[in-house]
Amino acid sequence: MKKILALVDFYRFIKYLGLIQTLKFYSIKNKTGKSLTLRVKNYKNKFLLRGGTSDFWVFEMNIVREEYKNFIAQPPKTILDGGANIGTASRYWNKCYPEAQIIAVEPDPDNFLSLQSNIEHIKEISSIHAGIWSRDTKLSILNDKAWKYSIRVVEDDTNGSIQAFSIPTLMERFGWDFIDVLKLDVEGSEVEILAKNAHLWKNKVGILILELHPEMDITCSRVLFKTFCENDFILKWRGENIVLIFNQEK
Repeated sequence: MKKILALVDFYRFIKYLGLIQTLKFYSIKNKTGKSLTLRVKNYKNKFLLRGGTSDFWVFEMNIVREEYKNFIAQPPKTILDGGANIGTASRYWNKCYPEAQIIAVEPDPDNFLSLQSNIEHIKEISSIHAGIWSRDTKLSILNDKAWKYSIRVVEDDTNGSIQAFSIPTLMERFGWDFIDVLKLDVEGSEVEILAKNAHLWKNKVGILILELHPEMDITCSRVLFKTFCENDFILKWRGENIVLIFNQEK
């Protein structure tokens, strides 16, 4: 079975990258200090991946496996990508919904540099080097030696070097009155964002895509459902993400 799954994955890569780029992908992905620039079918701009990091896994999940496929019924106008990492989810949505305005928010400095490279010349995607929090404050990275897809932050209003913005602040900054798609893959910060001040924005979201991290905070599921207990929504799972599609007909 493992061999069959491996062959399926290999076919997927060839479909998007071609044979030569696929071979380069597998040869460089575990080599720290190396980087790989890829041209991908149906994408106008190249992707830059850092060898020996989680970039290759994130690219596979979002671009090759299309983790965010087939649950957005109507083309969104606004997408907030919280925990954007190197921008693969933002790039995927830009391909699917080229008219949507996308804000990609990423706190880690190294990830943010890669994010900027991956969205260069795409005017519909705006990048912000910051974290998302329950209020505007400062953050510090808690685990800077971790894999780049699992960077965690902690509030540090005194010595923090990373700016954090609340969701209402980001909406005001870009002139949004509604977020069609809100993605929060924020490595445990979802508890802070949902537990405090969510009443300021929770009725202004069409779809919430959220990765819960109970290994970091066991209260995350309870906080999620407590926050939206008075909202009507359809609940779906997509890979590691829980998806809440809210009823907007009230």
